[in-house]
Amino acid sequence: MNTADLVVEYIVIGVVADIWLVLLLCAFCGPDAQTLHLVVDVLDKSSSLLVIPFLAITYILGGLVNLLASLSVKRLWQPRWNNYWFGSEAEYRKVKATIVQRASEEATLKLNSEGHLLRISRSNILNFLLLAIVSLSYVRVSSTIAISGAVISSLIAGLSYFQWKDHYDTNCRLMIGVSEVLCGRPEQEPTLANHPNSAPMTESKEV
Repeated sequence: MNTADLVVEYIVIGVVADIWLVLLLCAFCGPDAQTLHLVVDVLDKSSSLLVIPFLAITYILGGLVNLLASLSVKRLWQPRWNNYWFGSEAEYRKVKATIVQRASEEATLKLNSEGHLLRISRSNILNFLLLAIVSLSYVRVSSTIAISGAVISSLIAGLSYFQWKDHYDTNCRLMIGVSEVLCGRPEQEPTLANHPNSAPMTESKEV
């Protein structure tokens, strides 16, 4: 993976994390208007000196959110979709290992590109859920703004899930396609019976 791409990815994720973290700190500290004005004035005068520290903090936050989102998604949703596309978690790991060892540079670049979109979208799920929760802490300040912020953030988190799901499907299709080229057809293709949202089916008997 390109280091520069990873840095940009973490910063994109971290910027949203900066927003809910600052709102959270303000909610707990409860700064008055005079303190806020002083802070803004200091930041304005020393903005050029704070660029590098800000980017560093944003990068670290982005990495932490990405890690937490990865752990959450892998526990909640990813195993079910791996079973759908590959038949089992073991088969998914087998296909992934084969691609890492034997795939062409072009195929690896395509998968890495999808990987960036996957990580950003799954991190947005967590980021905007946290932003929705933090927004509710401002109900006493302005209930309209707080509730609107929570609703909008929740909607974006929901849309981010569907975005992650779309990219994950695309990533799985790419993996299956590359696997077919490298070592033949996978043992099991996705079927309706394996779909996470499908109801259990009973076998019908011929009369």
